Amino acid sequence: MKYNVYAKFLGSYMPNKKVRLGGCTILKSYDQYHLDDDRPVIPVRSKDTEFHCLEHGVKNYIYYPQGLISVRTFESEYLIITEVETHSEYDALKTAVERFLDISSTLSLVAKNKIVKLGKKRIKRGDEFYDFEIIGIFIKKNRQLIRLKLPGPLVNGHNFFPKQFPEGFLSKAKKYLSFRDLIFTKGLVYFQRATAMRESGIFNELEIILNFVKCIELVCWHIGEDDHFGLPKKKFKNLPTKKVIALAGKKIKVTNKTVESAKKLWDARNKGDVAHENLYFNSYSRRSTNAMLNFRDIESDAAEFLVKYYKYREKNPKFYF
Repeated sequence: MKYNVYAKFLGSYMPNKKVRLGGCTILKSYDQYHLDDDRPVIPVRSKDTEFHCLEHGVKNYIYYPQGLISVRTFESEYLIITEVETHSEYDALKTAVERFLDISSTLSLVAKNKIVKLGKKRIKRGDEFYDFEIIGIFIKKNRQLIRLKLPGPLVNGHNFFPKQFPEGFLSKAKKYLSFRDLIFTKGLVYFQRATAMRESGIFNELEIILNFVKCIELVCWHIGEDDHFGLPKKKFKNLPTKKVIALAGKKIKVTNKTVESAKKLWDARNKGDVAHENLYFNSYSRRSTNAMLNFRDIESDAAEFLVKYYKYREKNPKFYF
């Protein structure tokens, strides 16, 4: 059975005409306003009593590996669509989500490494972000879409004012998306998760830092596995992570400023070194470390390590068995 999965798509740069990327289609469309969206009921606090009552609303979720966390939705003029051939609508939805996440993360990575002019200066922007909200899954019958009933879609509460794709933007995203390197792909997962967590507004600092650091650590230690930085294998294994970050950063030509920033990030993470599942979430404060950190800079740092790793591995491919 072939299933068509539709999602609203948001981001900093959008195409001015329909494009194909990673088995999906991105286009400007207003079809989402004509679809019969499922509108389940959600508990809403009554103004008259201290009890919860049921009223009509939209029950949508953001999903991260940490769990279901939000009930926000957004509007967009853009759609991302994919067709999945499988035996179950739930499997189709899972596959579509993975494709949409891959595209969101690769476009975010391209955007975060784009240099823009600000007056006389040239700077990297750190506020670019892509996300999607699934609005339905359909099957085609006689060229008509028939909507299937499924649980609430994935959402995020970020506002976007899209700009057109800059020159070379799409081609670079296609290269990242087709790059079959396990470490690069896994790094993108950490990168996308941390970026989405920051934009959601309900995670504390340490949770976000853990994911960004994991992205940088993964790249740096893997680079070291190539030649152990010229050290004996045992000595390499005993290197402190900050030293590995410095050595790997130099090897793949990450800027000194980014390397120093990544080392500070490691220090902030190490002061509160606890596992994800053991974190206590404080709903009244997002702060969980004593470090004053600029999360846009942190995103830019992680993005630079990923991009420089990509360029290094293009010239020095590693084969996995």
